[in-house]
Amino acid sequence: MFNVLDNWVVTNHVIPASWPRGFARGVRDEESGRLRLAVNEYVPRANMSPQPGDVTFLFAHGTGSTKESYEPFFDDVLTRFPRIRAIWAFDIAWHGASYLLNEHVIGDEPDWFDCVRDILHIANHFQRDLHQPMVGMGQSWGCFNILLAAVHNPRIFAGIIALEPVLVTGYKTGPPHMHIAFLMMKRRDRWLSREYAKRALRKSPYYAVFDDRVFDQIIRYDLRDVPLEPQTAQGASAASSVAPEVTLTTPKAMEAYTMMRANPPLPGYPPGPDHNPNHSSHSTPVIPGFHRAADTEAHRHVPHVLPPVLYVWGSRSYIAKLPGYRQMLVEQTGIGPGGSGGAPAGHVTETVIGDCGHCLPFEKPHETAKALQPWLKQHVDVWGKHRRERKKEGPYWTDTINPGWIERASKISKL
Repeated sequence: MFNVLDNWVVTNHVIPASWPRGFARGVRDEESGRLRLAVNEYVPRANMSPQPGDVTFLFAHGTGSTKESYEPFFDDVLTRFPRIRAIWAFDIAWHGASYLLNEHVIGDEPDWFDCVRDILHIANHFQRDLHQPMVGMGQSWGCFNILLAAVHNPRIFAGIIALEPVLVTGYKTGPPHMHIAFLMMKRRDRWLSREYAKRALRKSPYYAVFDDRVFDQIIRYDLRDVPLEPQTAQGASAASSVAPEVTLTTPKAMEAYTMMRANPPLPGYPPGPDHNPNHSSHSTPVIPGFHRAADTEAHRHVPHVLPPVLYVWGSRSYIAKLPGYRQMLVEQTGIGPGGSGGAPAGHVTETVIGDCGHCLPFEKPHETAKALQPWLKQHVDVWGKHRRERKKEGPYWTDTINPGWIERASKISKL
């Protein structure tokens, strides 16, 4: 049985989320509603005295997942790359343990950019504990949050690992009723017991290919006991041997709200800044009557990403096979003003995991970790070189003007 404590010292933190939220209905009461984030800090037991150059990871999960489901993958990364100072992973405000903290105050219109702001907030809140080189790593929709955080603070990450990045929501071809967001709304979300759910989910083609350790974590953390009504609880206490029903830790409503927003707004909902009938320039239609504007913003921002980026794809992934999508990301990332120079400068690369779908760290955690190893080693070495070069820089001129400035400026009067 997998136990994260075998290789890690885990500290659970609860901190405020960023405020205010991007949409008015992000919380139920904007005056008093304050959201919180559940953040886990994983420190390797084998590296309790880290050295300069040991990597700090900040990890962002995908839609519908929880941070704990990635712990077996963290184990495999540590096996391949022992120079880890710590991994920091959090549940977004409307997922997992964070949702349980917020369920009585959170609203029903989450904003993708709230997660971006939360990442920057986490970095600032824990700044005394974070050290460079810091690598931002995300899976699926989590990559959006990591990449956009790097746009807003170009030096927050020394590098970015994007596992099957989802920067679009209108990606599923075929009829609207087969779109993943529509299917999320119809998925089963209640089972007679945890054991019953385990048997049922393992038969699903989606879960059937997951690593056994990952699947056990999903059953433990992605499900929660159904809260009992007071009168039911009294009867249950007399028959405590009966296993409780379970439901999704992250409500399927929150999964669906992550994927899309009603456009135009439903009756009684205020229009947001993203509501605009001109989909082509302001947002992406997901299915008829629903849209999401954040992915349009993402396409505009990725050229300005400064850190080096490794894109990792699954060979069987429907995301990687979207016409032109993978090529667009590799070609556009970092090529704009303030960017790294992108692929032509050697700062954007990609790799493919064989016989694997979209959920790389769940399906092939060993192979995915192995694919990251050479990139991590290369960029830690580059970071170390830059660090040594910085130590050779000149003095800081803070209370007097740098003589070089005076010399250069004096030439102006001679023109």
